[in-house]
Amino acid sequence: MRYELGMSPAEAADRPPHPVVSSALWAAWGDALGFITELTTSLGEVSRRSGGAKVENTVPWKRSIGGRFGPMVELPAGTYSDDTQLRLAVSRSIRANGRFDVEAFSKIELPVFLSYELRAGKGTKAAAYELMKRHVRWSSNFFKNDRANYLNAGGNGAAMRIQPHVWSAQGYTPRQFMGWVAADAIITHGHPRGVVGAVIHANALSSVLRRGQIPDPEVWPQIVEYAASLPDVMQEHEALRDRWLPLWEKGAGKPWREAINETIAEGQAMVAEAQQAANGKDREATYHELVVALGGKRRETMGSGMIAAVASLVAAWLYRDDPVEGLLMVVNQLGTDTDTIATLMGALLGATGLPTPPGPLLDSEYILAEAERMVSISESQPTANFPHPDPLKWRPPSSLADAVGTANGGWGVAGLGSVHSTDGQYEIAGKSPTLYQWLTLAYGQTILIKRRPDPKPLPATALPLERPAQASNGTAPRQAALFDEAKSQAVASADETAGFDAALERVIASGFDERVAGREVLSIALMSVAQASQLASAIAAAYRVSTGR
Repeated sequence: MRYELGMSPAEAADRPPHPVVSSALWAAWGDALGFITELTTSLGEVSRRSGGAKVENTVPWKRSIGGRFGPMVELPAGTYSDDTQLRLAVSRSIRANGRFDVEAFSKIELPVFLSYELRAGKGTKAAAYELMKRHVRWSSNFFKNDRANYLNAGGNGAAMRIQPHVWSAQGYTPRQFMGWVAADAIITHGHPRGVVGAVIHANALSSVLRRGQIPDPEVWPQIVEYAASLPDVMQEHEALRDRWLPLWEKGAGKPWREAINETIAEGQAMVAEAQQAANGKDREATYHELVVALGGKRRETMGSGMIAAVASLVAAWLYRDDPVEGLLMVVNQLGTDTDTIATLMGALLGATGLPTPPGPLLDSEYILAEAERMVSISESQPTANFPHPDPLKWRPPSSLADAVGTANGGWGVAGLGSVHSTDGQYEIAGKSPTLYQWLTLAYGQTILIKRRPDPKPLPATALPLERPAQASNGTAPRQAALFDEAKSQAVASADETAGFDAALERVIASGFDERVAGREVLSIALMSVAQASQLASAIAAAYRVSTGR
C-alpha cells in the first residue's frame, strides 16, 4: 500500500495498491495457484494436493522435492514456485539508478538460486550451473550437455521473470526496458522463442500499465511486431553487440535478425489464431481449444516462451472482468504450464489496478516492498540498493549444500544475507547427509533451502556489501549523481562486468584518492583489460563532474 504525505493509515488502507504493486501481488498469487497443479494431468493428484476436486484458492499442501529420492515437504498456503523466486532475484538486481546489474544476477543470484529453487526449468538450471564456474560469463554462456542446449532453450523461464524491468522503467515505455529484457533473457535462453516470448509479454505489460486496461485483440499484432526492433536495441548494448551476437550467429549458423523475424512470424500466426478465439462465448472452452492449437498441451512445446506469452494475454482478455475466475480456470487446465501462464496473466490483470488478491500469499509483505521499490525507481525517487556481495571477491558456494553457513553469530545464505528465523526441516538420505530447511531471510523472503547438518562458516566475501541509496536522475545524492553521469559518459552499455559499479562507487566515495583509484583499476584489469580502461574513463568523467573541469 502506498502512503503519501498527509495521508492517514486509514486513508491509505482504503486506497487501492499502485498498479505495479497490484501487478506484482497478482503475478505471485497466480504462480502460487498454478504451482499446485503444475506438471500433473491427474485429478486424483490435484485432489491430494489441494484437498478438493480442483484448485479454488491457495492452500497448504505437500509435494516431494529434490528429485526421485527427495523428501515429501509441507508447503504453506501461498507458496510460490521458481517463477516468483526468479522475479524477486531480478528485482533485487535492478539498482536504484534503474540499471540491471547483470553480473549480480548471473554470477550471484542464479548460482545461489539452485540451492532453493522450486521446480526450475532445465535451461535455467543448466545456465546457472555453468555460471558457477569462474571463467563463464553471462554473455558467453553457450552451454551444451546431455540435458540442455543453450541454442535450443526457448522456454518461458525468461518471460516469467522480466516484469521488474517494465515496472521500474520510466513511463513504462519499451525503449526504456527492451535492452534489459534482452540482456536478462539471453543469460539463460538462446533460442529466439525464449527471448521474443519475454519481449512480447513485456510489451503487453507495458501497454496495460500505460493505458490501464488489457489490450484489445486488434492491437495484439502490434505488440508482437514491436519485437522486430530487438536486433536494433541490442546493437546499442556493447556486450550484446560485440560479445554475445557473434557467438550466437556462429553457433546458430544464421543472422540473429533473420532468426528474430522468423520467430515474429510464428508469433503473428499465434496471434491470428488468438484473435479468432477472442470473442468466444464459452471462455473456458475457447481458452482450452486455443492452448491445444498453440501446442500448449504437447510435451515438446508446452513450456514455450511464445505460447505462454500469447496464452496469458488471451486469458487476461477473456477474463478481464473476472480475474479470480480466470486465474482459477487457467490453473485447472491440467497438462498445461499452469503456473507460468497464470503468473503472466496475473501480472497483466493486476496492472489494471486490482485490489489485493483474495487468498493467502507467502511473503506478501516482501513482494509488496520490492514492487514499491520498482515504483520509486520508475519515478526517479531515491531508494535502496540490495546489498549484494562485491562481485570482484565473490565466489559461489562449492556445493549447493554450502549456500547456508554461519556468520556473525547466526546463520546466513551466501549472497543473500542473514537468516531471520528457521522452521521445519526434512532430511535427505545418502552418503553425505544433507537436509532441506525452511529459512526466512532478514529482508523477508522465505525459502526452502538445501544445507548441511552442521553448516560451515561463510567467508566474508559471501556477505552483503552495502551500496548507497540512489535515484535515476538529478534528485540523487551527490555521490549517486556523479556515478550516473560518469557511467553514462564512459560506458552507456548493458555490460555489467564484475565489480564495475562497486569499484566506481568506492573511488567516488574516497574523494578520488589516487591509491584507491589505482587499486580498483588494477583489480578490474585482472578480470578484463577493456573494462579497466572503461573504469579509468568513468573515473576521469566523474572527477571532471566533481571539480567542474
